[in-house]
Amino acid sequence: MRLFPAIAVAILLLPQSPAFGADLAHGRRLYLDPTLGNGTSGKCCATCHEQGRDLGPDLDQRTDFDVMGIAMKGLTEVVIFCIEVALRGERLEPRSQEMADLAAYLIWLGKEQRDPALPAAACR
Repeated sequence: MRLFPAIAVAILLLPQSPAFGADLAHGRRLYLDPTLGNGTSGKCCATCHEQGRDLGPDLDQRTDFDVMGIAMKGLTEVVIFCIEVALRGERLEPRSQEMADLAAYLIWLGKEQRDPALPAAACR
């Protein structure tokens, strides 16, 4: 059972989420942006992870990841890999606001497994 779905939606609609210390609305825009990191593939995060597919509810607690058979440490490293490989873009700085916003949105989406505000498989 999901607890407090109305609160989760309310947090998503706020420009800043104190729960994550990041801008979830901006994170959603980055998730849908095929030019994230100056990407050139035409893909966005939603291409491979539509509605949070394969993110998982423990994304904020995991430290070890396996992406395409490659071991990675931490969500930041995974995001950088996806931008460089799938999007064919340039890495975000690990401590940048963009990284914080995107990571917060990915964590939120992994827990919820659905964002009613997301269009179906659409990069913008």
